[in-house]
Amino acid sequence: MIKKRIFRVVVFLILLMGISIVFLPNIHLTPQGNVGTIDYTNVFVSVFFIIAWLFLAIYSGYKKILEIFIAAIIYSLLPVFLFVKAGNNVGIPNVAAWVWTLPLQGLLFDDIYMVVLAITQPLTFALGYMIGLKKRKANIKCDKEGNRQKPLTLLFRRIHMRKKQKLVILMCLGIFVLLLIIYSYYFIYGFEVASDSLYISNINITSNYVHISGDTSSSALGFSGYNTKLDGKQLLIKPRYSMVSPFNKYGKFEIKYGTKGKTIDKIFFIGKGENDKKQIWSTK
Repeated sequence: MIKKRIFRVVVFLILLMGISIVFLPNIHLTPQGNVGTIDYTNVFVSVFFIIAWLFLAIYSGYKKILEIFIAAIIYSLLPVFLFVKAGNNVGIPNVAAWVWTLPLQGLLFDDIYMVVLAITQPLTFALGYMIGLKKRKANIKCDKEGNRQKPLTLLFRRIHMRKKQKLVILMCLGIFVLLLIIYSYYFIYGFEVASDSLYISNINITSNYVHISGDTSSSALGFSGYNTKLDGKQLLIKPRYSMVSPFNKYGKFEIKYGTKGKTIDKIFFIGKGENDKKQIWSTK
């Protein structure tokens, strides 16, 4: 019984961590440094998460699911690792604590806000859980038949439970697939970055190829690839960067483009927006 409860706590904790990773688009702060600034969208997302957090607490209290409560408290204690400095190394505990920040980064204006949220989040869940328990007690009625159920009622209950189990399995699979897609995009495939954050160290152009090397000003990003397009005589290059990961460890980039039979008089880096276009080479 105890092992089963511990297993359920671990499962719920993993689900909470997985839900946090879904909030990666809300990111502006990484263990390596800032990669953006807070806007109204970030704030809205974080407020939405806090409201959902309170509803989850009330629901778990009403259903008396102690494992969710324990998992939520453990999850809420993860930011402790952010205040435990082990040199300049970014270990698993620090990454786990950073994952905790993802849904709340719209409210992390500075360290003071982080401390306040780290303290209030477990208290909020405990309060919501108590509200749910109180609501549960208020709705419990005495069964005049001594809690005895008719066989047909028990059959319908078992069918309902099986449907719920299938639904939970499908939800877990859906969350896993969603997390896999999000991880692949942000940590493997990559996304466009501002062209001003890239600088060139060398450009070598011959009759057969163009070779460009350089780096990024952000230590939190790793080079993942690039797309090219020849528009007339203009070569448009769109570099992609991901979060630093085992797949993309470094920000330095190497770009090669075959020019045999082609005429190029200008080369541009294309960044995030439609107007983010920076010329890096010209024949003139």
